[in-house]
Amino acid sequence: MIKETFSDISFIETLKLIEIRDYLFLLFPFTLFWLVLQSPLSLRIWMARVSIVLVIFLSSLSILAVDDRTKNVPDEVRLNPALFLLSDAAENVFFKHSSEDRISNIAKGNKSDIQFSRPIESSPMEPAKFLPAQSNHPWNIVFFIMESVGTRYIFDTGNGNPMPMPFLYKISKEGWYLKKHYTTSNVSTKAIFSLFSGLYDFFNRETFGTRPDAEVPAIYNWLGEGTDSFLVTPSSISWYFQTKFVKNNGLREIHSYENLKFKIKEEFHSLGHYIARDEIQTVDFFIQRLSKAREPFLGIYISFAAHFPYFDYGEDYRIMEDDGRLISRYYNNLNLLDHMIKRIYDHLQEKGLLERTILVIMGDHGQAFGQHHPNNFMHYRYSYNENLETPAILCQPALFKPKVFRFPTNHVDILPTLLDAMRISYPPMAFDGESLFSQKLRRKPIFFYGHEESISSLDTRLIKVQYSLKKNRCWAFDLKLDPDEKNPLDCSSYPLQLKALHNFVSDHDSSLLKYNANLREKKGFPEPQASVVKEVD
Repeated sequence: MIKETFSDISFIETLKLIEIRDYLFLLFPFTLFWLVLQSPLSLRIWMARVSIVLVIFLSSLSILAVDDRTKNVPDEVRLNPALFLLSDAAENVFFKHSSEDRISNIAKGNKSDIQFSRPIESSPMEPAKFLPAQSNHPWNIVFFIMESVGTRYIFDTGNGNPMPMPFLYKISKEGWYLKKHYTTSNVSTKAIFSLFSGLYDFFNRETFGTRPDAEVPAIYNWLGEGTDSFLVTPSSISWYFQTKFVKNNGLREIHSYENLKFKIKEEFHSLGHYIARDEIQTVDFFIQRLSKAREPFLGIYISFAAHFPYFDYGEDYRIMEDDGRLISRYYNNLNLLDHMIKRIYDHLQEKGLLERTILVIMGDHGQAFGQHHPNNFMHYRYSYNENLETPAILCQPALFKPKVFRFPTNHVDILPTLLDAMRISYPPMAFDGESLFSQKLRRKPIFFYGHEESISSLDTRLIKVQYSLKKNRCWAFDLKLDPDEKNPLDCSSYPLQLKALHNFVSDHDSSLLKYNANLREKKGFPEPQASVVKEVD
């Protein structure tokens, strides 16, 4: 808990959230320690003996309780707390190697013939593309990033409930709907970095975008200095956002929990203290900012409503009974987001901006509700499809004729696709992803990093190979035959894909750092060679 608390949140921001009762709770064990320390020696010896007996007794109960019914229950739930603490400390303190060491050791030996690294020194010929006709005006972009929204929920009516997002369903028919879209990570910080940069973040718990030297280009750099760029979110950017990355690249206008003055939604929960500005009021502010925007503009909105603990916004947005279940509140908040997207869409239409604006509606990652494991809630504990699948819709009739993509796509594909749609040139090796306008997609495997310390790849055959860096264990799923991931397979059947995964991960982080260093030294991008482009009217 302590490690995760301070992984992405500054110490100062954490202190701001701590109240008097929290300090009392934190001070209690220290107070107890000093009371015991000052007690008579005989009492301390007696307490030590009792404690040892209790630890042995409770640990024995934990071991005796293991049977077939509990084998799939996570250790932190199944084991006695004392036994889990000792085993976890032994594993993570005394015997644990860094993820880089483990990846390096696995990847030693002959390299696979399949190479997926993005060399920054070379620039091969760009594949032929079918691009839309050249526009006589610059394009505006509105990015609506939906925090914690999973693909499987947005149009679900399986329980007899109304569709959570009917307006989104409507506009998914009017543009490109990436039906099998995946995030690059089950945590927001890495996922949003990939959306903005077209690159994978580090394949370890460090986030590249929080480094003070992070300067790889973001989407607004590609659009040019004349673009009016701004970001609005009701949440605290210190919690989940790669602030250094966006600020180093010139995004100065950020409206978030820290500087917005709207009503605060607040809830104390057993898993934490959750706060955000009111989603509806924040969307009001975003719409007002769109009204004042200077064309061309890039407006980015990142929601919070579908993030745990799913604040209740009242009867106007309830499609399911307020029965106390998390999934009911989640579906209601998806409906809230659907209303907010419609409001933005209607505003653009009323102002005559819609015909010159590209709508990009994405989730940052998926969301889980106890699938596969009893503790698989929220998104960052596992890398099953419910944690990774997230919707992606590109809407602008002049650029994206109605189409459903049924093969796997990834966050790193979005930026090159948008640049091609707007006819903005870029070196073909500038991104880890590829444009969906390509006449023949190279379609490399797509990769994911799981915050639970796993790495995964998914290839065009829908074979998903996963490797746990923490447990040094590998498994695979055939998503064609087993879309619900109920039957893990032995990785020995997929040696090339496993090796390619390790090769990519072992090279990627150093390649990203080298790429960033070259840009900081003003070496710029490699010069692109001739490309073959075909227009489609």
